Amino acid sequence: MKQMHYSIQANKYTSPSLVITGRKKTLKHSFVYLTSGLILCRLGKLEYAIEPTQAFWLPFDCLSAWTVFPDTQYYKVEISARVSTSLPDESGYVKADEWLKSLLEKITMIKPAETIYQHYSYVLLDTLRDITPKLVSTTLSKRISTWTPDSSVFANDGRTNDILLAREIKKSILSGKKESEIIHSLFHDSEKNYHKIHNSYLDKPDNT
Repeated sequence: MKQMHYSIQANKYTSPSLVITGRKKTLKHSFVYLTSGLILCRLGKLEYAIEPTQAFWLPFDCLSAWTVFPDTQYYKVEISARVSTSLPDESGYVKADEWLKSLLEKITMIKPAETIYQHYSYVLLDTLRDITPKLVSTTLSKRISTWTPDSSVFANDGRTNDILLAREIKKSILSGKKESEIIHSLFHDSEKNYHKIHNSYLDKPDNT
């Protein structure tokens, strides 16, 4: 397979700020392995929480939206839809063993232009070909999916509740709502609480 290093991209990311993406179809196959923090992947009406040491697979042309919590570190592998290798066509959690984790660590430390990168790309592709994604709703995923601004789902986890509120603010802004409407609907007219959440999570350069 020619130009394998262009067909597979593996990177390690650190997200200091909240990142929110709109729902769109994936242009490549994607594999995510989380080392710290929290990532949410929305598929259909449900959200799937990816926690530390968990891995998640998304095939090409899958409609999804992502929320990356602040202070999250993760590996992400993107594979061109044009590769001839047969890859899983279902989304879901993947068991990441020590071999796969070691492979991710090694390949992300090598520049794609280096000859050895192509060797690791072949090995990584061969490894991901054999994964078996399982789409199950974990305990945290269920809590996230049932959360509403007025719920007490995360009464004992103020940070998660605040980040989900920040995401709702972002959605409301993008839908064209005025600030006064957002404060009324999400914060029961408390400007103080609104500005606290907005300033903490949405006034950051990494937010999208």
